[in-house]
Amino acid sequence: MYVIDGAPRRLYRAHVYSGRFSRGCEPDSARWYRSFRRQGTLVLAAACLIALAACGKKPLPAPELVGPTDGAVLTNTPRAATLSWNPVAGAATYQVEVECLHCAAAGEWSPLPGTPTSTTATSYTITWPGDNQGRWRITARRSNGAAGTASGWWGFQSRTGPAQLAAPVRVGPANGAVLTNFPRNATLTWKPVEGAAKYRVEVECLHCTKVGRWSPMAGTPTTTTATSYTITWPGDNPGRWRITALRNDGTAGTASGWWGFEYRTPASQLAAPAQVSPANGAVLTNFPRNGTLTWKPVEGAAKYRVELQCLHCMKVGQWSPMAGTPTTTTATSFSFSWPGDNQGRWRVTAIAADGSVGLNGDWSQFEFRTG
Repeated sequence: MYVIDGAPRRLYRAHVYSGRFSRGCEPDSARWYRSFRRQGTLVLAAACLIALAACGKKPLPAPELVGPTDGAVLTNTPRAATLSWNPVAGAATYQVEVECLHCAAAGEWSPLPGTPTSTTATSYTITWPGDNQGRWRITARRSNGAAGTASGWWGFQSRTGPAQLAAPVRVGPANGAVLTNFPRNATLTWKPVEGAAKYRVEVECLHCTKVGRWSPMAGTPTTTTATSYTITWPGDNPGRWRITALRNDGTAGTASGWWGFEYRTPASQLAAPAQVSPANGAVLTNFPRNGTLTWKPVEGAAKYRVELQCLHCMKVGQWSPMAGTPTTTTATSFSFSWPGDNQGRWRVTAIAADGSVGLNGDWSQFEFRTG
């Protein structure tokens, strides 16, 4: 190193190594060159000429880092991250340095395998080895390899924890299913998820509490350790359901998407009337052979169909309708005259105002013995 003294409050330093001269620009290099020429110091004069040629090529500034931001906490898995920075005017390449704390030895920073490295881009993607702290910085370089000012270190931390549980695969009812069974009972089923301790079940009904609004079905959301859940649906409304797997500590996995269904059940069928008399198996001895069939009313019934049949009346061993039956009545009784000491049977069916027929009652048998 050559140190030239004599300039008021200034030092000029020139370094000559490996046949090359490296220095920063000094505004008065030309003055020092003329001074060295007069003093016959040719080596230093030559150094100043080289310095003059390099003037104007100031060191490249530090790149402006973009992300991940300093102090960022990364939770994504796999642990891939893209380092990015703004371009530097005059830069041909960028040196990327990435270091990991505790990766090679506890308490020590060590380079991420494959770094430092060089790229012409303004981004660089890394795959991080674990939930460790990391830091990174970028240095711009000219085409001749001259390095600029390195950026400061930016730090980050990976905190991924255990892998998130997958979304359960639902089985049924299928998305868009139309259910017609009555009573409106349905069983939601899904496949098990590895690592799940239980499942959160969400079931919602459209228009159940307010027109146009989804609302949770009573008793839901709920949890179960099974892979099925049975519901009783309130009416002919659209519904939707989804499932989320949960770990033992309550950590939720990815929720499945919503699956929709709709109930379209036929109008409730009228119940069979409870037949009162004559009771099944009754033996009637009155003469004349007059009888009255009676039954209890059925809610929703507008009228009743009465069927009355006689055994052996038309043909031995054959049941045949009694004259004037089947017939209908709005009453809950029907009177008849019986032709002889024969067996008979009867049943009643409720009919709604729109003509829809309810469930048939069972046959009740009786017999006349007047002799």
